[in-house]
Amino acid sequence: MRLEQQRIWKKVATEVDGDLFEITPKIPYTNEDLNYNNSNSRVI
Repeated sequence: MRLEQQRIWKKVATEVDGDLFEITPKIPYTNEDLNYNNSNSRVI
């Protein structure tokens, strides 16, 4: 799925003459960080 998304993002950026930026966290997210049911998760 990620490669398909990248293809779409690149096409949109080309169509609108825009730039693409990839934002990566300094500390990678774990599954527990993304658990919405955990009050200590990193999800806002």
